[in-house]
Amino acid sequence: MIAGDMNSRVGLKSDYIAYDRMNSILDSDDYVPDLPLDRTSMDTQFNPYGIQLLDMCKATGLRICNGRLEPKGEYTYCGYKGSTVIDYLLCEQCNFKYIQSFKISDFNIFSDHAILEFKVVINCKSTENDKGNSFQYTKWFANKRDEFRRRLITRLPELNPLLSDSEAVAADRNTVDSTVNRFVGIINEEAKPLFYKEVKSNNVKVQFDNNDILKRSEWFDETCRVKKNEYLEALRLFNDVKTDENRYQLMIKKKQYKACIKDKRRKHKIIRMREIEALKSKKPRDFWKFFSKKNNKRGDNISLNDFYEYFNNLSDEINVTTDGESEDFCRNGISVDDPVFAELDSVITMEEVRQAIKSLKRGKAGGNDGMINEYFIETGDIIGSHLRDLFNIVLSSGHFPSAWMEGLIIPVFKKGDDSNVQNYRGITLVSSISKNIYLNFK
Repeated sequence: MIAGDMNSRVGLKSDYIAYDRMNSILDSDDYVPDLPLDRTSMDTQFNPYGIQLLDMCKATGLRICNGRLEPKGEYTYCGYKGSTVIDYLLCEQCNFKYIQSFKISDFNIFSDHAILEFKVVINCKSTENDKGNSFQYTKWFANKRDEFRRRLITRLPELNPLLSDSEAVAADRNTVDSTVNRFVGIINEEAKPLFYKEVKSNNVKVQFDNNDILKRSEWFDETCRVKKNEYLEALRLFNDVKTDENRYQLMIKKKQYKACIKDKRRKHKIIRMREIEALKSKKPRDFWKFFSKKNNKRGDNISLNDFYEYFNNLSDEINVTTDGESEDFCRNGISVDDPVFAELDSVITMEEVRQAIKSLKRGKAGGNDGMINEYFIETGDIIGSHLRDLFNIVLSSGHFPSAWMEGLIIPVFKKGDDSNVQNYRGITLVSSISKNIYLNFK
């Protein structure tokens, strides 16, 4: 199956061998003669490239789907010299049954070519490798704050009894771990529909709407909007009735619109360059920001296993040293019931939790549990007392939750060859609850 712009006009000429039949002397037993197959087209002219395309179809058994699987043979290109059919979908006739739908879309402002839309349905079994890798990340949206708070309030009947019996929860490590996991799970269950995003890491770039970008540009003023609307109206008329007069008007409006945005963009660029030049003497720091090197995506040619092996063995290179005083402390250390600093063994208060939450910074990445600082900043009055109870359970039990000891290592390129794993340093993302709140008590 082949699809694309072939710059070939074939008109109504046949893409199969006319009056083909099997020759018992020259042909092998498995030879299948070409069968006649009608085709329509709005473009009745042909060119040398079209003749070559037809010869290829006759030699390979491919057939043109335009004018067969879509009934009119619509124009696929519109230019100053006329409208033509030069974009095709080709496949063998026996595979027509797998093409569920095929149509030529209307012309748009982004290209002189119309989009070929088709859907192929085949029976196949997908594997894990076919699905590609994906990961989730959490992004806070201020406009969803109230909805998040409402969701958490509805889960208070589950959160309240979860930490009510502190002695039972602090009994052993497994109970502490399960309580922490359930507490985080309840919050994530309400946050996931609002703030979780899934990204497939299959090297497919995110596509942006160029039309929307133009609208947001500073130079795209009222004059540009008027020219654009005139262009869109001419485009609509041509898509409705594909006459030479409508095509001619479309080309005029398109030329005027393109010239307008080109002129506006050029003038805006000149103004911006003058502003940047003025910053060189007035604000040098802001001036150099325009020329700061952007970090491109790196490490694409390093496998995940290579990163794992590198960071897993990193500690092997650390020299093992001993300190007599430290060793003596470990052997004859103080009892947990007789701390040197009494304030470290005191109960965590609600005021300490509030101060810890107040010190949190927005826009920080979350750990492996997906919790971000904004969850606590915006809902401290709702779950602050639950955090206090949870921290006191951890403190009294002496069991630091296993989930809080897990981290997500992000490789960050330093310098040199970006294909060498040793040129990366790791930044570990741990749970926001443990790092930014629990370990933040003064």
